[in-house]
Amino acid sequence: MSWFWPQRTGVPQEHLDAILAENSAISSRVEASAEEIKEHSDAERQALAATIADTRKRRDARESRLRERAKRDPSLAAVNDVIRILEGH
Repeated sequence: MSWFWPQRTGVPQEHLDAILAENSAISSRVEASAEEIKEHSDAERQALAATIADTRKRRDARESRLRERAKRDPSLAAVNDVIRILEGH
């Protein structure tokens, strides 16, 4: 338990203060790095969510265009029948 009492270690107080200051500086840098990592992770998560939403939007638009094309094409009568069944008509 003597390490709780710096004056008993024989190490000058100035040296202990320097170690404490260095540890505080390191701790501050670690906290700043952790915050930067969190911000970067949040930005990546938002970008991924936007990409997923855009992909879904594009897929839905493509499917809609294909449905419309199938409805207009008489050679796709069977496809049109299936579409009507799936859409509940």
